[in-house]
Parts: sequence; structure tokens; C-alpha cells
Amino acid sequence: MKKFNLHFSIKVLGSKYRELLNILETEQQSVLPSGCISRTIYQSIENLNSLSYLERWEDLDLLKKSMEGDRYEYVVGAIKNLSQDWSIEVFEQIEINKFQKTV
Repeated sequence: MKKFNLHFSIKVLGSKYRELLNILETEQQSVLPSGCISRTIYQSIENLNSLSYLERWEDLDLLKKSMEGDRYEYVVGAIKNLSQDWSIEVFEQIEINKFQKTV
């Protein structure tokens, strides 16, 4: 079964860091939407102002539907307002040996 990752790469400076981290931690601990397997926050060990927020999904259609809801607007709004720079990507989880055959 395919799995999908919604990945936010975020750079935050100054006092906004703690505020954004609090919002992401609250979101991480809230009830998972249908199709979402987990939420994880990562901090770079090379740049302490860099965060990654990752959601694992079991269904791409449910992930896309989630991106149309209030929860998604709240998270993205917080990231937009509190970060210096950010990006979002959706990744499909694949096995490395399958990837090597396509390259």
C-alpha cells in the first residue's frame, strides 16, 4: 500500500520560533484526520531555526481533501505569518530498490 508524506520545510527567526513551535506541537497532539497516520516535528541539528513538519498519510485523496479544510488553513496561516521562509511538498514513499530501477 502506498504511503504519502506532507512535508513543510520552515525557517523561523527570533521570538516567532517558540510561538510557531507551540502551534505545531498542539497540532501534532490533536486528533488525526481520517487517513493521516502520524505527525512529526523535526529540528535541524545544523540550523536550530530550521524545522520540518511531517504528516504521513495512507491515502492521497484524503490528504488532498484535508488541504481544503480549516485545520490546514490554520497551520499554513501560522507558518506563513511566523516564518521567514517555508515550502511544502508531498512525497510518495517508495522502496529504494524500486527507485534505483527507474533512475
